[in-house]
Amino acid sequence: MEKFDRYGNWGVCFIYATWFALGGLAAAGETYNDCLAMRNGVHFLLTTQRDDGGWGESYLSCSEQVCRDINAKSLSNQFI
Repeated sequence: MEKFDRYGNWGVCFIYATWFALGGLAAAGETYNDCLAMRNGVHFLLTTQRDDGGWGESYLSCSEQVCRDINAKSLSNQFI
């Protein structure tokens, strides 16, 4: 059997990670009002959201370790 050693991910780094982190914080009972991490995550999602309502993060975000939109423009990652 062939061995597959490949770096991989589901979704794209920053947007999905933030989304899952917010869900985990909410499941742990944290709220926007009492949790700085929750507020930072929400701020990140709101400031990276595109005019069409989506996010469109590029696959390049993972390899470059910087949040990139689908057009490869650099987005802020200061809140992650």
